[in-house]
Amino acid sequence: MHRSLLTCFFGATMAILPAFAAAAPAPKGVTIVNDENQPVPVYEVINKQPFQWGETVDFDPTQLGGSVSFTVPAGNRLVIEYVSGNAGIDIGDLVAFSVWTTVNRVFTRHEITPTAVGPAGGFAKGYIANQSLVLYADPETVVTVYAGDTLGGRAAMHASISGYLVPLR
Repeated sequence: MHRSLLTCFFGATMAILPAFAAAAPAPKGVTIVNDENQPVPVYEVINKQPFQWGETVDFDPTQLGGSVSFTVPAGNRLVIEYVSGNAGIDIGDLVAFSVWTTVNRVFTRHEITPTAVGPAGGFAKGYIANQSLVLYADPETVVTVYAGDTLGGRAAMHASISGYLVPLR
């Protein structure tokens, strides 16, 4: 009786695999080394407070976009877990939707891609933008949501943020 090449290869492989599995080293533990100048940050997650914010803005027709902002409460770091928004414009296209935050005195922009949805809310063009993510904002810093369009004109945006506040010691 003849064996096929595939049968021989499969049989040889099955005979060798247990030897490789037995030779694999056991996983080792993780060691974290921190001194007093760089301690491991510890937060009482049990004290995190749900956070939700939303606002609507009509764009200035002479500007190429609009923004809405709020300030993170004193003594708390904001952890943003979800951002969503929608915008309607009469002319041009929506080209940017972003969230701006500050952590350790670094102010930066986080882009979220807008998706065209057709006419909406009395506007010639409608867009939505949403994303699950993790962003941080330090206490007493401003969080801004911005939407930019190409030609100005009549436009409006609604933005929402969800996450939680972590009290800092």
